[in-house]
Amino acid sequence: MSKNRKPKKKTAPSQNGGYKQFLRDMRQMLVLVDLEDSFLEMNTQDKREMYKCAIGVRNPESANAYVTPKELKLITARLKTYYRTYSPDPRKYTLSTYQLMLFYCFNEAEFRRAKRLMKDDKHPDVVCQKHFSTQSIDTFYSYFKLQYFRLITQLSKPDQKYFSVRVRPAPVTKFTKRVDLISEVYGSPAHVRMFVLNGHKRPAFRLGQPSTIKPVEWISVDASVLGSAYSGTRPQLEVYIQSHALRRMRERLDLLDEGAVNYALWENTHTITKLEHYNRYLLLPFKVFDVKIGYLVASVVQNKVLFRTFLFVTHNCTPEGDRLQKLTGLEKHDVTYWRIDRLSTFVKLDEEKYPDLIRLFDEAGLGDLVHLKEKNFDIDALQEANLNGLAEYLKRSQSSPEVEEQEWEAALNEMI
Repeated sequence: MSKNRKPKKKTAPSQNGGYKQFLRDMRQMLVLVDLEDSFLEMNTQDKREMYKCAIGVRNPESANAYVTPKELKLITARLKTYYRTYSPDPRKYTLSTYQLMLFYCFNEAEFRRAKRLMKDDKHPDVVCQKHFSTQSIDTFYSYFKLQYFRLITQLSKPDQKYFSVRVRPAPVTKFTKRVDLISEVYGSPAHVRMFVLNGHKRPAFRLGQPSTIKPVEWISVDASVLGSAYSGTRPQLEVYIQSHALRRMRERLDLLDEGAVNYALWENTHTITKLEHYNRYLLLPFKVFDVKIGYLVASVVQNKVLFRTFLFVTHNCTPEGDRLQKLTGLEKHDVTYWRIDRLSTFVKLDEEKYPDLIRLFDEAGLGDLVHLKEKNFDIDALQEANLNGLAEYLKRSQSSPEVEEQEWEAALNEMI
């Protein structure tokens, strides 16, 4: 009979491995910004100081029951890829978001060293290094949230679910003495409403948008934007979209994958300040890479703005499509037959082979479509083309920047 043996104690993982990897990553980052010499001049105390400044990123957590384990796993995997390998803004930085965090650690350690050596908080060197440290942590934090927002705008679909996220620093404990970022992901199921159209009941989905302050922000349109299309007394009207419009949009924007279509819908509807009145309908121009490629067609029904279909810009019943019809005699069935109601047709169009066709498109007001030939239609290219807009929207959507700043300040001070 074998004797009962006590299980062996598991040894705690060595923290030194993390420290060594941190230094390797730090040196690699400083090479990219031409500051490797500063790293080589650092003593052990300076390097340890940098390591203590590192900000941890915890795996995102479900904030309510509408985020499934599978969805959370997908969000976690994509966020890790964004964090480690993608530059948050290739136009400004070659560094990934993780490397921006390392750059903060470097600047904060330099600030602490200057403060220790000068023994005067008002010394120019101390003030200068403090400025660099503050600027670098602000840059890191804003781009970290931006990466999250980019992700949830890809995943949110009005006919299924909206995602939102709140990012905040975790309380610093006496055991960890470092700041960790906590991300709480919310899910909001589709909001469905029935509309009576031509004597038939049709389902439609309320349009919303991802948020950093609440589970979802529902979109509304000021009554003043509707002009003569609305004679009621409500100051704002809720916005809905039919499944038919979503289906047509996905069919006609055939070069965009699901995430890119979801993002493009958010980009074109999150703030509706102008609608065109045309043939008894309201048209919302729909742009990709700042080129108009179609319209969401709306009408006011039951005190709601209802997007009923999506028309490619060449289609009859659009200003450009009607001009094209007058110039060429093309009817609705011709547009469909020749597939000039698809994004892919214009991107693949040979300008040298069909110069007369290009001239006709230009006369009809469709000349900008040929510029899309130069574009990459993956989701990263789409979002990088509008990073300023994304960042500005994210900044405006914060409920209280002052409170957020105080949370950060308190957490960072605990590290010192």
